Amino acid sequence: MRVGEDASAPPNVARTWSTDDVAPESAVDYWRSVRRHVYADVSTEPHTGEFTGSISSACYGEYSVSTKRASGERVLRSGRLIGRSTDDPDYVFAVLPTRGTGFIEQAGNSARFGPGEMICYDSSLPFEMNYDGGFEQVVVHLPADQAFATSGVRRGAELLATPIALDGALSSVASFFLSLAHTQLDDPVGAAILAPQVTGLAGSLLAYASSTMGEQDLPLLLRREQVVEYMRRHLSDPDLDIQSIAVGCHVSRRSLYRIFEGSGQSVAGRLRLLRVEAAQKLLAAQGNVSIGSVARHVGFSSEAQFYRTFRSITGATPGEYRQLRSGAAVFGRDGRPIGSPSLDGRRAVG
Repeated sequence: MRVGEDASAPPNVARTWSTDDVAPESAVDYWRSVRRHVYADVSTEPHTGEFTGSISSACYGEYSVSTKRASGERVLRSGRLIGRSTDDPDYVFAVLPTRGTGFIEQAGNSARFGPGEMICYDSSLPFEMNYDGGFEQVVVHLPADQAFATSGVRRGAELLATPIALDGALSSVASFFLSLAHTQLDDPVGAAILAPQVTGLAGSLLAYASSTMGEQDLPLLLRREQVVEYMRRHLSDPDLDIQSIAVGCHVSRRSLYRIFEGSGQSVAGRLRLLRVEAAQKLLAAQGNVSIGSVARHVGFSSEAQFYRTFRSITGATPGEYRQLRSGAAVFGRDGRPIGSPSLDGRRAVG
């Protein structure tokens, strides 16, 4: 089992690795091992002999949120290391510093960054990061292809290794992830309830960041968000389908399909996900409401359809999900927790 794996970890519960758990003379080797297994293949070089560090991370579907605290270090991801990691998925990382300053260089860009800013980098490209002293940061892990497609941002070097001020809407999105990083440590049940919001807000990070830099052509993203908002407002309508969505949004069916091209989801798939996310909120917040009432409230035409769709997306039945969110563990035949995806040590660079 890899360092990052913990088959017994309940859904969305953060796991923490710390050099405090090993002898001082083993701290550096342990830290290198944790970074390599929890994130991806990088070389690390602490600036002092008395090095300390910790990483806490939790997964929310395809996305992860982690908090990293450490003494000063130099981190390098070389072309050779990337070549050894060809089977690993590409990630873009949105780093939100909360303490200390760092230096980053990637794709011809270089900059110093610190609290009040966000910095992005891509695991598929070489980079170097350097922290002269102690630092703390929250890192949002974004699957690269999905994140760029969802946000409508062109994949390129413009966003990489460039400090982006946390102003306006971007500040609100960043505040959500900074708060979630604390919540997932102290209140995992509460963090699990917030899980449906992670996907949408994580995808919006790149869009908001790009728009602040004047690099983003937003019409496609905005049209998609308008369609999604229309679907949210009409979720309770069991007759809501492709045709009625197109009519309600004043576009043709063909244009509607085109709006979602490259987003990683079809129109129907996004509608199903929105309905399940709405059902998750109701199941978690209203324990006395029947499963059938929840199904009807979010637009499913029958309980059977609701059960099938809910289980295919979450891995749990509505009843199992409600029990999980009440704090009672539910286990499958294999002994693993049933419900939202658990922390699985997904490879990512942080």
